[in-house]
Amino acid sequence: MKLFRQYITIGLLAWGVSFTAQAQSTRLAVIIGEPFRDSGSSCSLKRSQDIASAVPSGGTLINETDVVAWDARYGRFTLDPGRYPASALDSLEKRCFVLLVDGGFVGDGVTLSVKTSTLTGLNTLNLIPEGDKLTIQFTTGNHGAHLRLLWPEALRTALGESYK
Repeated sequence: MKLFRQYITIGLLAWGVSFTAQAQSTRLAVIIGEPFRDSGSSCSLKRSQDIASAVPSGGTLINETDVVAWDARYGRFTLDPGRYPASALDSLEKRCFVLLVDGGFVGDGVTLSVKTSTLTGLNTLNLIPEGDKLTIQFTTGNHGAHLRLLWPEALRTALGESYK
C-alpha cells in the first residue's frame, strides 16, 4: 500500500497520448488508465510531474465539462449521461486513476463499483449507477463504516460548493 501511494501509473506515461492543452485548460482531470490487478496492491504506479500531459491510448479523461451535478457535502458528482451513462461502469471499473486539479497531482487509486465484492484499503473512486446516470465519489477504501471522503478541498477548488 505504501508503494502504491508513492507511484502514479507508468502506463499513463508509457502509452501517452498528449492532452497538454486540454489538461492546462481544465480545472479537474480524472485520468482512468490501466487495469487494476486484484492480486496486487498497486497499479504499477510511478509518480511523475508530466502526468497532466499524458493519457494512455484507450484511457479515459474526465474533466469538469463532464460533470452535470456536484454535491460538495457528500463529495459526489454525476457525470453527463450522454458521455458516461450508467452502462459505462463496466469499462471504467477495476482500473487505476489519477486525480489532478489545475494540472497538479492530488491523488491516485483504483476505480470500483459500489456493488463489487473486491475489497481494498486503497484510495477508491467509487462508481455509483443511479438510473441511467453514473455518479462518482472518492473515498478511503470501498467498504466499511470508517470510510472518509478524499480530497474535498481540492474538489471544491475545481467544482465550487455545488451545482445541478
